[in-house]
Amino acid sequence: MIRHVVIFKAKENAPLEEFKKRIEKGEDSKKVLEIGSGSGEQLKAFKRLGYKVLGVEPSKVLANLANKNGIKTVCGFFN
Repeated sequence: MIRHVVIFKAKENAPLEEFKKRIEKGEDSKKVLEIGSGSGEQLKAFKRLGYKVLGVEPSKVLANLANKNGIKTVCGFFN
């Protein structure tokens, strides 16, 4: 069951800082889903902060790389 969702568009390398601001406002769900997660670099930062993370990435190469680095990533498109 989804209680609340925080959706935002990241500006270059600012997703973590933007998310921290939202946490301070009480918009924290402790779970992060990233669509188009690439190699999982952004999700890795959230995971270090204690979040449960999941990536969705259409590139098999990048999805495999993320999974090898401990970031659970589904290879496919988000429809």
